[in-house]
Amino acid sequence: MTASKLISQLGFLQGMASTLDISGNLASLDIADDSMQADRDALASDWAIVGQELQKAMNMYEQR
Repeated sequence: MTASKLISQLGFLQGMASTLDISGNLASLDIADDSMQADRDALASDWAIVGQELQKAMNMYEQR
């Protein structure tokens, strides 16, 4: 399973769970102490996914 599929499935499951969460127990804000570090982490994660997708595309191209 690729990272993008896993992320989309987790997002879907969180959305479905939030519709049933009447008490608000599942809702949590991801508030970082250092917003710059949170941005760096998010950017690194995004580029890691881009790299995985590029690798997958290159592998498919080599198989042709």
